[in-house]
Amino acid sequence: MWLAAGLVVLAAIGIGIYYLVTSFGSDGTAASGGGGDVVGLYPVHVGDTWGYIDNTGKMIIQPQFAAADFFSEGLAAVMPVNPVVQASDQATTSEAADPERAADQATAGARALWGFIDRTGKLVIQPRFNEASPFSDGLAMVWASDFHGFIDTSGKKVIDLQGYVEAHDFSEGLAVVGQLSGDQGYYGYIDKSGALVIPNQFYDAADFSEGLAPVSQEGKYGYIDKTGYWVIQPSYEHAGSFSEGLACVQIETADGLLYGYIDKTGKVVIQPRFQSAEEFHEGLAVADDGSGSSQLETLGYIDKSGAMVIGMRFNAAMKFSGGLAAVYSPDAGWGYIDKTGAFVIQPKYFGGRAGLDSFTPGGLVWVSLDNSGMLDGFGGQPEPPWGYIDETGKMVWQSK
Repeated sequence: MWLAAGLVVLAAIGIGIYYLVTSFGSDGTAASGGGGDVVGLYPVHVGDTWGYIDNTGKMIIQPQFAAADFFSEGLAAVMPVNPVVQASDQATTSEAADPERAADQATAGARALWGFIDRTGKLVIQPRFNEASPFSDGLAMVWASDFHGFIDTSGKKVIDLQGYVEAHDFSEGLAVVGQLSGDQGYYGYIDKSGALVIPNQFYDAADFSEGLAPVSQEGKYGYIDKTGYWVIQPSYEHAGSFSEGLACVQIETADGLLYGYIDKTGKVVIQPRFQSAEEFHEGLAVADDGSGSSQLETLGYIDKSGAMVIGMRFNAAMKFSGGLAAVYSPDAGWGYIDKTGAFVIQPKYFGGRAGLDSFTPGGLVWVSLDNSGMLDGFGGQPEPPWGYIDETGKMVWQSK
């Protein structure tokens, strides 16, 4: 799927169906390995266990977990050091792909399980899940031996996903679900009761944003509302989600397929002239107008008039959040710029999730200090050195 934020793919292994979690947090960063949420707590690895620090580097939840995820909507998935285990003769998708992880988390036909803690460190949902995604819109997708679906913040099972081969996290009260018909997948939307409120009829579908969702039929993309009504008819080669009242769409032009921007009436407000384009955040959007001086300088930032206000000089560039955006140069690494394009945090970070993390006011982001650093999405031990920096670039916490 071209638009797969919050996507959970269900893959057939043997006779089982298993969930591979690649969920995204409420701020758009990867909640498994992303910048966390407004709780302001961040997982850190000390010795053999994980705990949580605040934005000053103070240890708030003492290291006590074998693995730990970022907080989302006030809860975080964790695996206790001496967890409840569950007998099983089959591996999850992630374990099948990573035997070392399976060996670390399971012994002699048993598997350690995930639960959820609150911001005090109290275990509020007991460990009973083989996989657990972050909470989004009040629900979290989980996989257990006897259940595939969504739970609420009390741990109650609320939606069984049996029969679906794909699902997204909830956004604006609805979640994308997919079913197979022959070799073709068809997508629709369920509500928080699990009812299929928009039938599986689309070749592709993305999450709702600002009341609309991009979907495709017969190879063209348009936009539907929450009743399934076509608000903007399918006429685009590709379509992004609405953000700040605009959406990027790919349009056939005399110069080939190019990206421009439309408003919620379908009116083109920024003419198609970009090789690539992303959503607007804080008034700016990453775009490529083809004017870069080399293949390594292909991205800059445009404003809502379509003007390139931060020139094409980055190899990779992320959205603005908290007034800063991560940008990448292969020679120097990841750094953060302000809205004038000036570096506030000099480019010197590599690997891991450095370029994917976005600042929230007063928050921290995870960085790797060399190109060997990697952070497992569910709190597996990263290769040192890594740490968290604040908005000034100050290293608040560093691995040892």
